Amino acid sequence: MQASQGDKATFKLSMLETGFYDHSIYEVFVFDGDNFMEGEYIGRLSRLLKLINFRSDSSSFTFLNLYRTPSTSYVFGNDWSKVKDLAQYNTWVIDPIKETKGYLYNMENKDDAYYTFFCDECTSFYIESLLFDPSISNDSLGYLEVSGMSPTQRLPPILNYTISQFTNSSLPQLISSSIATFHTHKCGIVLKLRLDEKSDWFSTASDKKRTVFSPNLWNPDAEPNFDYTFSDPFKVYNFSINLESVRLVNDGDVLDVEVGSVDGLTTLYRKYTKTSMSNVPIAGVGRYLNLKLAGSKSSEVILNFEMIDQDIGQSTKRDEKITSVIPGSVTTPSENTHVSATTTATAQVTSTSTSTQNITAPKSTSSTVIIFKPFF
Repeated sequence: MQASQGDKATFKLSMLETGFYDHSIYEVFVFDGDNFMEGEYIGRLSRLLKLINFRSDSSSFTFLNLYRTPSTSYVFGNDWSKVKDLAQYNTWVIDPIKETKGYLYNMENKDDAYYTFFCDECTSFYIESLLFDPSISNDSLGYLEVSGMSPTQRLPPILNYTISQFTNSSLPQLISSSIATFHTHKCGIVLKLRLDEKSDWFSTASDKKRTVFSPNLWNPDAEPNFDYTFSDPFKVYNFSINLESVRLVNDGDVLDVEVGSVDGLTTLYRKYTKTSMSNVPIAGVGRYLNLKLAGSKSSEVILNFEMIDQDIGQSTKRDEKITSVIPGSVTTPSENTHVSATTTATAQVTSTSTSTQNITAPKSTSSTVIIFKPFF
């Protein structure tokens, strides 16, 4: 586990909720340094977890499991300087099979709490439901905001849900990353997360809203590309779309927006290339909406849309006369520069007697999460 240059390393432990305590953490030995041969032995993992504000003297930790015991625990690392001043910080591993249910709040009744959720060997997850706890969320200024990656990367918030304005019409919400940090302010949150690719996020329903972000906004090392289809073979919707922020920087960057019907009739098709714009409304009536981005890492897209159920009492005639509304006004904003950061990987607490780490991680100057794959 390696911190950024000039910083110290610290970590939190997360366990999958299996119904059993993971005793393998008693078999993991921790060394201060980048290898156990030269690093200083500082104790078993189980003992270090009891310490408050624990950090390395060097810029790294090494974890060693001589017993080769399979583990359901993960150590999640951060730069010490990025988390030491957070009022409360914890990590949470998302279950790969069932829903992950969480309750987020500051246990000392302070204003802020931070939780980093992550999943092993996944590329995305969903916020399925979210509820502000009325017993704690009694301040109209309270909110939940979600940022990509961990506090080490310090990415700006992407999602923001306020007590005064939140409605369930915007859920589920796709997070196109394996890591995201949730920040609660003056509130308590009950939420459900899951990895199921068949999330209701892709389903259509009247008055439901969706927000789409290119994946590189969640993880700057990710490709920005996406290809999403929202459809219903039986109902016709007015897809009211807002191109909130579109930056297509290079030749060959293409954003396609298409609305149509199952019989092949396309009522709205827009193709955007090498352009910058913000808050451009377009709309189309049909049974499906397809959104597709093929771009370079420097391009970014944020758009949202609402699905409005149409009166289809005379569905046959209506299908023949489907129209679209495409306002022509386009505004070009100044370019928004998003904070870039390094990608990190995840860490399962297992190793071998001959090797301290089997790390799967992209090139990075700072590793927030390191994966120790079990050898068994």
